[in-house]
Amino acid sequence: MRFVADPGKPRTVGPDGVVILTIGDIKLICKDQEITDEVEKNIAWYLMLYGKWESTGPTEAKIVDGQFEYAEDTFMPVEPADDEDQGFEIIGWLSSMYSAFYRQSTAPEGRIGQVRLEAVPGKLGRLIPEGYHGKSLPLWIFILTPSLVSGPDRDGYTGSRFAWAERRPPLRRERADCMF
Repeated sequence: MRFVADPGKPRTVGPDGVVILTIGDIKLICKDQEITDEVEKNIAWYLMLYGKWESTGPTEAKIVDGQFEYAEDTFMPVEPADDEDQGFEIIGWLSSMYSAFYRQSTAPEGRIGQVRLEAVPGKLGRLIPEGYHGKSLPLWIFILTPSLVSGPDRDGYTGSRFAWAERRPPLRRERADCMF
């Protein structure tokens, strides 16, 4: 996530390193490409707030000729993949992100402030549109569904089994080093 100073307002860094400025823009960036599509911005923002990625800190500032340009914060997986060649990192389960959203909305300071949440029905379910293929935000989307196994399996097990039903890869298969 990049906080860009308004170039039309004062942004000079003082001798003590302090700057008073006005933020002119906030940009979300993935693999050195700005996310400009509104749907992708909403997805990225939600993933940043409620997913399993954290700020790598500290926030880095870019200063050119004594003028503050921007401050940048990078978010990376809390638990990086064991296999660096797999081509993607897990952000989290959508159901866990919904729970984190509910928890933040009802208990923002760790104490329950309300139990009921007025939400628009279906809004969270449409966070990632059907058939989504990112332009600037490549996502692998895994959908879990019950398997079609009926009756006992070859080991005599008759309980529920789940299987990966669908995997939709992004248009590009690159490591998702995104800055949210």
